Amino acid sequence: VLLSTLLVPQQVPIGFNAVRQNGLTGYVALGRVFTPGLYFLPLRQTFILFPSTLVTIEFSERGINSTTSDLGFARPDGPPIETRTGKDAGDPDSGGQPVTLSLSFQIRIPVDHVGRVYNSFSTEWRARYVLLARNVVNTVATRYTSTEFWTERRKISDDLGSSLNETLAAQGCAVEGAVQLLRVDFQDKYEDLITETQLQSQKKITNEYQMQVTKLLKELDVRSAGVDAESQAIRAIAEAEAA
Repeated sequence: VLLSTLLVPQQVPIGFNAVRQNGLTGYVALGRVFTPGLYFLPLRQTFILFPSTLVTIEFSERGINSTTSDLGFARPDGPPIETRTGKDAGDPDSGGQPVTLSLSFQIRIPVDHVGRVYNSFSTEWRARYVLLARNVVNTVATRYTSTEFWTERRKISDDLGSSLNETLAAQGCAVEGAVQLLRVDFQDKYEDLITETQLQSQKKITNEYQMQVTKLLKELDVRSAGVDAESQAIRAIAEAEAA
């Protein structure tokens, strides 16, 4: 009885919320979420911490083969996501193009969702969110053609953000801010083709602009010649009248 009533200090650090666990039975009390501060708990009861600040989820090659983080930053949650684009309008049988996406986004676990998150995922919430995010990215990628990954990147980023937030909000967390598309990589052969297509498109625009400039200069030359001819005629008339 004495041991069960003995209280010991336990702290919830700044930047975290917590639920209380009985170290003897393993039971986790989800009725109350503890915010940062110092608390006195019965002996052998501890806190399970959940971050209250923004958490970055990242899929990239940065430091993926290293045993240490880059410049003190946490390592990515996984490598870039290999998926496929949607079918190209000009080639509906193509099945899309292979594409590798590097991206990051930030989530927050609201204090009133901590108990729900623990009840669903225990302490493996991050791994669960990473898996869900991969599935969402795969789904969103198929909504866009390979060309749109070049021309509509902002739109794709916004779609990823809203889709991720919809999926993860149903699992207790919220996506905050925009999704950062860090890299979009196609197979070398296709990427070279896209680059050449973009260059040809830009060249066409440049040529059209040059043609417009040339046409304008010719019109100015014609107008200038007309003005000169009119001036000479007026001068000739004036000289004739003076004589």
